[in-house]
Amino acid sequence: GNIPLIATSIMSKKLAAGAKNIVLDVKTGDGAFMGTVKAAEELAEKMVEIGTNNGRNVSALITDMNHPLGYNVGNSLEVIEAIEVLKGNVSGPLYEVSVYLAGELIHLATGTERKLSYEKAEKSISDGSALLKLKEMIKNQGGDTDVIDDYSLFKQAKHKIEIRSFKQGFISDIKAKSVGDISMLLGAGRVTKTSDIDMSAGIVLTKSVGDQVFLNELIATLYTDKEEIEEIEEKFMKVFSFSDQKPEKHKTVIARITKDETKYF
Repeated sequence: GNIPLIATSIMSKKLAAGAKNIVLDVKTGDGAFMGTVKAAEELAEKMVEIGTNNGRNVSALITDMNHPLGYNVGNSLEVIEAIEVLKGNVSGPLYEVSVYLAGELIHLATGTERKLSYEKAEKSISDGSALLKLKEMIKNQGGDTDVIDDYSLFKQAKHKIEIRSFKQGFISDIKAKSVGDISMLLGAGRVTKTSDIDMSAGIVLTKSVGDQVFLNELIATLYTDKEEIEEIEEKFMKVFSFSDQKPEKHKTVIARITKDETKYF
């Protein structure tokens, strides 16, 4: 793709919004716009340069998007998982990326040393202040803050289809792009410009990459209002790969890019 054009298009929106400090999350891998780390790095460097030339504090993190970051995919389902992160109930890649990005922004905005900034982000989750801030944001926008403690207030999907493992072993791969595509077919995204989005549709994974699974164990649940979904179920089976050995752990946050340097972790 044409990296300068993509960078300009993304950054013009960010600059127009007027923020003084900007942290970019540039994803790479199967489920990302930038397939390779090299391409992600090029894009990130270009965007940081554009922001810096326009008098903003900018940094970018390159993060891994080969596998889904969390367990929930779909509109309300992802909001629920985000609330769970703020309640301190989620660990793993989603929590990690959230803390890194928040910490990075605290660092840019306050000049506090990075390590302390990350600790501050973690503390805001553990002491409940981040969740209170979300409540405040929901309230200010005229939303119903009760959803934070009662997820049944979200629209509920008509059908709930359990997917069970057809193999035994370790999950070696969950293809992020395919999970996104299938979630869209269930109604969570627009297949065409005019199609409606079903806020309750999507996928909840019960296992992630590296987990051990037994035959017939629950690995995911599909949520949809659609009636004919046998084909989608079959497609979904192809999302998982299995191995006999536990796979190596991938880094979630791969690199950090500022106007001064590109640093790989």
